Amino acid sequence: MVASRSSKSSNLPAFGRVGYLAASDTEVALIKTRSGALKMKVTDEALARVDRGELDAIELKDGRLISYLRLQFTNGVIWEFDIPKVGKKNAKHLVAALGGNVT
Repeated sequence: MVASRSSKSSNLPAFGRVGYLAASDTEVALIKTRSGALKMKVTDEALARVDRGELDAIELKDGRLISYLRLQFTNGVIWEFDIPKVGKKNAKHLVAALGGNVT
């Protein structure tokens, strides 16, 4: 899922203008992207990996043009992302897969 950094998030690793958030059965990862000719391209570089067991809460605040995704970990670290309208469907799938809430 493509996302941009929320201005509220200070614990989030720097990833430029757009990052890619992915989840597997065992972890959540923030993947670096690079600019392509027409759209952003996902790279092989994981900027952060966190065990899914460390995920305390995940919430997506549904908005018309921009939605807000918040991941809170058991150690108190919070990642917040601004999700554009085109990424909202994927964000909802991610939240459902991680057992979070959409409000």
